Amino acid sequence: MNSSVLSTPDSMGRIDQPTSVRQVRVSDLKGVFTDEPAWQRMVADGDPLVYEVYLVEPATPSGWDMSYGTTILHPGRVGDECFLTRGHLHEPNDRPELAYVMSGEGVMLLAEVSPGGTSAATTENVRLSPGLVAYAEGRYAHRVVNTGSTDLIFFSVWPSDTGHDYDTVGRRGFWSRVTG
Repeated sequence: MNSSVLSTPDSMGRIDQPTSVRQVRVSDLKGVFTDEPAWQRMVADGDPLVYEVYLVEPATPSGWDMSYGTTILHPGRVGDECFLTRGHLHEPNDRPELAYVMSGEGVMLLAEVSPGGTSAATTENVRLSPGLVAYAEGRYAHRVVNTGSTDLIFFSVWPSDTGHDYDTVGRRGFWSRVTG
């Protein structure tokens, strides 16, 4: 990655020349939503796209470089739960993440997780709206929920040597939920 060139998201949040693109469908979120029958119906009825991530990451991650990307979290519900991102912790757990909300409405769920991931010391729900910058400390699991009727688009940045632990949240489930 050339240190003087950054990508430009288009009006839909897609970064030009991403190093990778991830598309997450309802079927990819098995066990994330509490209403299993509603989840099964949605998978059978077309398996809609829940969110897209456009990433720019250096070829060789380091503590001196940054990774960034945009997430487009579409509106929708599985049962009474709003569409959401899978949620994760960072490895090592001192790596933070910043998210700038470009458009849409939602909530960032934060949970300060004990060693081993068995409990949360504190949880916090941060309301997201255009122009807001949300900060997830390294030791906090985080997940974003789209509570609106339009796409929730946010730009995130984190140290490039950060790993993502989805398994702890997947085994335990997230420590708070948003319904509506």
